[in-house]
Amino acid sequence: MKNLIIFCLVICATVQNSNSQPLIQQAEILFRNSTSHDIILEVSPASSIFSGFYNVNIEPFRKFVLRRSNPTQAPFWPLLKNDTAFLVGGRKTIAPGDYTLIDFDDGMYYDLDSVSKVLGGISYGLWRFEVYFTDISTNSIFLFEEFYLDESDINHGQEPLSGVDIFFTVLRRTGALNDSILFIHSGAGDSVNLYDSRIVNKNIKAWHKIGLYSPIYGQDPIKPGSPNKGDFKTYYTDLTMPIYGTDFGGRKHENAGQLDMNLTVEHDISTRDSLIEFPTNVVITPGASLTLSANRTLEIRSPSSIGDTAYTNLIAQTGAYLILQSGSKIVVQSPNRLTLENLSNLIMNQNSEIHFKQGTLFCNKGSRLIIRGKIFFEKGMHQIPCNVESPVSIGDSAHIVLDSATLSLPDDYTLHLKGNETALILNPGSKLLFGENSGIVCDSGARLIANYATFASVDSTKKWNGISLNDLASDTIKNCTIKNAMYGIMISDRYDS
Repeated sequence: MKNLIIFCLVICATVQNSNSQPLIQQAEILFRNSTSHDIILEVSPASSIFSGFYNVNIEPFRKFVLRRSNPTQAPFWPLLKNDTAFLVGGRKTIAPGDYTLIDFDDGMYYDLDSVSKVLGGISYGLWRFEVYFTDISTNSIFLFEEFYLDESDINHGQEPLSGVDIFFTVLRRTGALNDSILFIHSGAGDSVNLYDSRIVNKNIKAWHKIGLYSPIYGQDPIKPGSPNKGDFKTYYTDLTMPIYGTDFGGRKHENAGQLDMNLTVEHDISTRDSLIEFPTNVVITPGASLTLSANRTLEIRSPSSIGDTAYTNLIAQTGAYLILQSGSKIVVQSPNRLTLENLSNLIMNQNSEIHFKQGTLFCNKGSRLIIRGKIFFEKGMHQIPCNVESPVSIGDSAHIVLDSATLSLPDDYTLHLKGNETALILNPGSKLLFGENSGIVCDSGARLIANYATFASVDSTKKWNGISLNDLASDTIKNCTIKNAMYGIMISDRYDS
């Protein structure tokens, strides 16, 4: 309790001594150095960063871009010579007894190295905080502590500008041998240590007000509907992903392809061909969505570099959504990958397409599929190199087309096709190769259409199950070769031929 009183006195004194600073009431974070030595605070992005004005009435200004979200909005502070309009993080030395301010919500400016106290404007996403100390004896700096602050919630930051949201301080507690970092949410009665059991992996979630009691939401409240992933749009100036802060003057940017917010692609967009990370992962995280607007294309480009890890992998994690609106298209170039984790969601509307070039990989680990479009495998070799926990079911008017392509399925993989308009189409010269105990099941009107195609095992010494055709449908299998199957073709409950 004594430490808490000291902590509050420090913060209160900071606010009282800063009434001449109009920015303090508009900042998200106040970070104070209460030690007897300098500290260096470095803030850097740890996910994809989204620029957005906090006012819900200015929703169109929420963009997938590291630029200022609203160019016509006057900044809260004068733009100084060394400021930057990009959301890339920054680094500041904080003297004993001094502080710096950080603002997240409105995508404003950064002051990286001027005398201003503001290190601000970093908007929505995950941010890494690193605190360094100086070793005077060796004239070097060393990392004292690091933690993360998750600002991926548009509900956070839409509150009235009534004061700083979170106060941080570095201090030496009474009787302690080392310094530590404490923080307290505005209005809370308890200060919190980074190693509190309520904080997982030192990741502070801005919407989880640890240490605060709310008469409405109770102890350690979370606002209903949080985290709200919003609806962000692509911007015409930045049409390559991931977007790295290091391209705009930032010192570092980890996990730049991690999409924690809802993103709608309103322009033709592509991944990088000059990779920074090997491999480069573009990851739709749980609860977030990546949506291609009608008639837009996402091209996953072949990298300019070569090597086993020189590829881009578009990953939909469990609970994530990959949505293709009518006429939109994803083109996967070699040697890139599309991975759908178990219980992710792929939604393809009419005339949409996922097009796999030769040498690409498609891994479906049990995604929930609603496909009214087409999955197309271009001529060449293709693989599905993943372990699948359950049969993969495809329906809703989906078309899977092999155009003289060779597609290899893993062991214990059942491709289950269902629905009156659903079809697996093998054009002449196509090969569908099965791992051990794998096979195809067509029912509820789904069709298999194959002409001069081959169905065989990946390993000629092992057996695959076969093709099971159930219910009424108009299957067409002409001039095809079926090898190494347990039962070849099994037909049941059918009245057509």
